Amino acid sequence: MTFNQAQWAGNYASGSIGAILLFARNLGATDLQVRLALGDASAPAIGGTWFATNVSVFLPAGSAWVPVIFHLGSGDLTRVAGTGTYADVMQSVVTLRILHSQAPSAFGDNVVATLGVDRIVALPEPGATPTLLSGITLLASCGALRARRRRAKA
Repeated sequence: MTFNQAQWAGNYASGSIGAILLFARNLGATDLQVRLALGDASAPAIGGTWFATNVSVFLPAGSAWVPVIFHLGSGDLTRVAGTGTYADVMQSVVTLRILHSQAPSAFGDNVVATLGVDRIVALPEPGATPTLLSGITLLASCGALRARRRRAKA
């Protein structure tokens, strides 16, 4: 499990954050079920309200890098601790955790594993998808152009 109490804290509702995209790779010898947990406290053991993703992402041992999207809508998360509402937590996220857990949890299951995580990005709510897709297309075309230039120089 890992958690970040600075970079990913804030008001997800006002920021219109609909999902978290990250690239993950299981570098270990143990299969993983990766989930996100969001809370309005610095750690679940000290209280607060916590929501976890309903759906985990299966990463088999020794997997390659794969893009992973965790949707953050009210139907995509389950309250796993505390009494606050979904709206309360999304307006005051203090901690975002990436963890291995068979079922929705703020703590995760004990496991010995190595998980690689890269390029974590907050994605807008579905209404902003056309803008997002335009940006991704532009980035992809710039990358392809750079690759062509490198091949041309070689």
